[in-house]
Formats: sequence, structure tokens, C-alpha cells
Amino acid sequence: MSIRSTLLVLFFASFIFPALAQDNCIVNIEATNEMHFSKSEINVSASCTSVTINLKNSGKLPATLMGHNLVISKKEDLVGLTNDSYEAGFENNYVKPNDSRAIAVSKVIGGGESG
Repeated sequence: MSIRSTLLVLFFASFIFPALAQDNCIVNIEATNEMHFSKSEINVSASCTSVTINLKNSGKLPATLMGHNLVISKKEDLVGLTNDSYEAGFENNYVKPNDSRAIAVSKVIGGGESG
């Protein structure tokens, strides 16, 4: 392979590989009325500077009856956040306002909704 060919490959790879890496930075999760989530674990590339998580509620019930949301926390904070969720209530997406244990919180969505 000539130097020119090698440089062209490296040039185009600089555009292609970041785009491929970005695909690993988007996670799609589906939730059902049976309290089943399509993923029990999320893994993303260490090269991701940000991560997008798309949550879809494939159920049919409204958010007030069988809504789903997604809360990201450290493993050691999970039990505390869960215990406090009902006190926080639906209007706060089941997380107390300004709770530092929650890294990210989605809105509660009903059947057929995405967020």
C-alpha cells in the first residue's frame, strides 16, 4: 500500500470511527405493563462523551396507572432511591427534587409513549 493510499484510509477512518463509536452511545430500552424491561444492564463505550437512553413504554395503560421512568444512580444509592420513590410521588417522577443520588431521571411515561 502506498503512502498516499495509507493517508487516504487514515483520513476517512477519522470520520467513520467516531460515527461508529457514537452508535454505542445510544441505548434503547422498552418497558411493558408486566414491569419487564428489555435490558437488565446497560453497557456503553468508554469513548462516549454523553449517552442517550431512549425509553419506550410498549404497554397500553396511562402513566398514572402503569407509568415507567428511568433513574440512573450508583449501585450503592439504588435502595435508598427506591425506598424514597413513593414519598417523592408521580409529580416528581418518583425522585425527590434535587436528590443528589440520582444522576439522571426521565419523565414518567404511559403506554405508547417514549422519552
